Amino acid sequence: VDYNRSSVPLIEIVTEPDLSSAKEAKEYVITLRAILVNLGICDGNLEEGSLRCDANISIRPKGCETLGTKTEIKNMNSFKAIEKAIDFEIERQKKMVTAGIPIEQETRLWDEASQKTHLMRSKEESHDYRYFPDPDLLPLVLEDQTIEALRSKVGMLPLEKKKKFETDYKLSTDEANLLVSNPDYAKYFEAVLKFYDNPRNIGNWFFNEILSHIGQDFHKIHINPEDFASFLKKIDSNEISGKIGKTVLKKSFDAKESLVFIIEKEGFKQITDVKEIEAIIDSIIENNKSQVEEYRNGKTKVFGFFVGETMKLSKGKANPQTVNDLLKKKLG
Repeated sequence: VDYNRSSVPLIEIVTEPDLSSAKEAKEYVITLRAILVNLGICDGNLEEGSLRCDANISIRPKGCETLGTKTEIKNMNSFKAIEKAIDFEIERQKKMVTAGIPIEQETRLWDEASQKTHLMRSKEESHDYRYFPDPDLLPLVLEDQTIEALRSKVGMLPLEKKKKFETDYKLSTDEANLLVSNPDYAKYFEAVLKFYDNPRNIGNWFFNEILSHIGQDFHKIHINPEDFASFLKKIDSNEISGKIGKTVLKKSFDAKESLVFIIEKEGFKQITDVKEIEAIIDSIIENNKSQVEEYRNGKTKVFGFFVGETMKLSKGKANPQTVNDLLKKKLG
């Protein structure tokens, strides 16, 4: 029987007992995952078992230097589970100590349904594991120069990238965290920047619109960075409005066609010609004289009616600012 893992290496990373809260432990795993994913050595999928967390928990009285007996929670597969399980175990141990019940060294499992840890097995001491050297595995010695040579190839790590996104691109902390946690997002975002130099506007459309359509399957995105940049330029130049832009995005994802192609195919180009918009407004005013009278008698809320009618007759293509300016001038 061949028990090897299909030549997939298992890396176990162990910390010193330096973490002092469930929240700190969760943040540590989030950052560690971002590093592993950015290095391209792990897809970071906790739910599918690509990354798992075991946590050793022990408590001690304030001011005491010696740690108490530890318990281990095995195989947690989400950030939420890590935080909740550790918090539960800390409280469980506190109650035991307060009640004078000794804490046993043991391995426990987190049960998501009951939101509790349960005993898996009593923890053996190291000699019970009967460790012995494997004659087929030779010692691996890494010299300092080898480590430094590898370190020089790593590139910018997540915390450095996060600082860059916040400082250079003016993104929020949440947005920067989302990019460093998802290298595909960051790669796409920076690719768009090569064609369109407005990171804040890219961020607005990327985080609020693009991700709402594609979610977890980002690697399947059909909109290339240059197409997305051209789309944003058309909004900036008033060729299309922001509202039309959202419609274009939806149609693009539904049909799996480029944004620029959708704009041209559907004739979504915004109407900016003053005379064309003016003709539409004149016809609306002519056919709605009672509403015109209401507006001129101080019922300004009816202004929205005229805006709505103008956008309806122009099929949403009239430039909103031009519509507002012309209506105020003609109704006034």
